[in-house]
Amino acid sequence: MTKPEIEGQLRRAFAHVPRPPDSEICRNQSTNIEERELAHFLRPLSWEDLIHAELWGPQDIFLTPAAFRYYLPGFILNVWSSGDGSKPLSAVGIVLPYDFALDNLASLGEDEYRAVREVVICEMNTGSETAKTAWEWGWKNPKSPWHPKNQEPHLDHVK
Repeated sequence: MTKPEIEGQLRRAFAHVPRPPDSEICRNQSTNIEERELAHFLRPLSWEDLIHAELWGPQDIFLTPAAFRYYLPGFILNVWSSGDGSKPLSAVGIVLPYDFALDNLASLGEDEYRAVREVVICEMNTGSETAKTAWEWGWKNPKSPWHPKNQEPHLDHVK
C-alpha cells in the first residue's frame, strides 16, 4: 500500500473512535507537570488537529490507552506530513518496545490494528531500521499484541 492509501485507511479506521474525557488524557496528569501540560495542550484538539500541530518529543508515553487510541492517527500523520524525514516514526509509540506501548496497542480495535500495522509495514519497506526493529521485537515478544499468539484468528499474519 502507498502512504496515501494507508492515510485513507487510518482515517476510516479511527473515524469513530471516541475522544477520551479531559480527565483521562494522560496517565498521571494530576501529579506530573509534564503530563498536565500535555493534557492541557491536547484538550481542545481533535486527532485531525494534530496532523499539522507543532509537536515535541514522544508524547504518547504519557497517554492513557484511550487517549493513545484516539490521538494515534494524528501523531502518525503528523510524522508523515513532515515529508522530509525530520520526524521519525519512533516519535510514535507504535514502534517502541515499552510496557506502556503494549497496553496502548492492546486498546486498538481490529480495523485500527490493521491500519497501524500497515504503517509499520510501510515504514519497514522504506528502510526504517526503527520499524524493522519494532516488528522483530513485536513478533518475538510474547507479551506484544503483535505476537501471533496474542492475535485474533481473523487477523492476517505477515510472513
